[in-house]
Amino acid sequence: MLLLILMITFGNYQGAVANESTMMKDSVKKVSVQVSTYPVLQWTIYPDAVIYELDIALDKNFSAKNIVFHSTSVYVAGYQPDLSQWQGKTLFYRVRPLNYDRQPIDKWSNITEIQIAYPEDFDKFQPVTVAKWSKVTPILYPAYSWVPVFGAEKYKVEIFSVDKAAPLESEKRYQLLSSHQLDGGLTDEWYDEVSRVGNFAWRVQAFNENEQPIGLPSDLEEFTLEAVPGQFAIGVYGDSIMHGGGAVSGTPADLCYSLHAYLAGSAINLARSGDTSALSLERFDRDVLPFSPQTLLILTGINSIRAGAKAENVIQDLMGIYNKCLENNITPVFLTLPPINPERINLIFQERSAPSWSIERNKVNQYIVQNLPCIDIAPFFIDSDGIMPVKWSTDGLHPDSKAKKLIADMFNRSQFNAKKGD
Repeated sequence: MLLLILMITFGNYQGAVANESTMMKDSVKKVSVQVSTYPVLQWTIYPDAVIYELDIALDKNFSAKNIVFHSTSVYVAGYQPDLSQWQGKTLFYRVRPLNYDRQPIDKWSNITEIQIAYPEDFDKFQPVTVAKWSKVTPILYPAYSWVPVFGAEKYKVEIFSVDKAAPLESEKRYQLLSSHQLDGGLTDEWYDEVSRVGNFAWRVQAFNENEQPIGLPSDLEEFTLEAVPGQFAIGVYGDSIMHGGGAVSGTPADLCYSLHAYLAGSAINLARSGDTSALSLERFDRDVLPFSPQTLLILTGINSIRAGAKAENVIQDLMGIYNKCLENNITPVFLTLPPINPERINLIFQERSAPSWSIERNKVNQYIVQNLPCIDIAPFFIDSDGIMPVKWSTDGLHPDSKAKKLIADMFNRSQFNAKKGD
């Protein structure tokens, strides 16, 4: 069965690296598309949207009495509604991006007309993966994402090794490496805990409350990362701030939140979400040296400090990374640690930050500025109260897309960028 996926766009926004002009359109798509009773509706990711509001109506004016579906709880750029009672009818849908407080941050999208033409065959249904990051940029620790499946209560993510010499349809091409069970019907992502160097593929399958499969697994999506020393001009290294993600719902698979997507020059994402400065130091030989980028852009330590670590310990770890870079002819460039917003972190993640975080962060940053090759980004992201304002970080920890672009622009203009002036 051919799964029809509908895509609508938000104005001029075309991808990860967007212009500021992203206003949405109110026009109606002229071509009416035939879909199933449980269609997968998709749209382009809107930078810094935490949630999407979705309306489906019987008329293109979306009069209140004719709206048949409304939600302000769509956390990924896609949704699978139950439209079974409208089979044989023509419907219209639109979306708009919301912030964490469910307030609109832009206008409604263009309106799409759909005809509910045939019943969904769930025996042959396949989950729809969202981001095709593997086709765009190399990430050492991948993040996988998909549109939640109607009726799902659990998901299974499988990782395979790929024998490129075997034919595409051959069973010998794929060997299962690991399988991961995830609870929650709205689950739409999984962060790989293993670095992936070589040829791999992944897929996801949905299960109902009785743990029975809903249709088939998604198509296998292959990705490749070769460890070639010096292949990449820039390595992005550190914790989740460098790994990617933002606006609560965004992951490293969403390139608008990825620092390396905005860098001038070839870049590889070697960061890992959850790293402390000690963990970044510990995995350096394993994760950085096989690639040996010309320049390593480093930000790590904020997880250590908000958990109560002393600045002296973080500084010791940073010096360890610095020395390893010099020993291996890699140019290290450190970013100063941006502030956090403890109230937002507690609100969104239910995690409390150490009372001493600001004092210890200042000590680390003072050492970085005085002793290490660095770009001092911290002053750009601090308000009069000494915290990260919401305009830069929705969750109080991870900078959102505009902040990632600003950091990248600072590096692109700096003395450390070999491509400066090209």
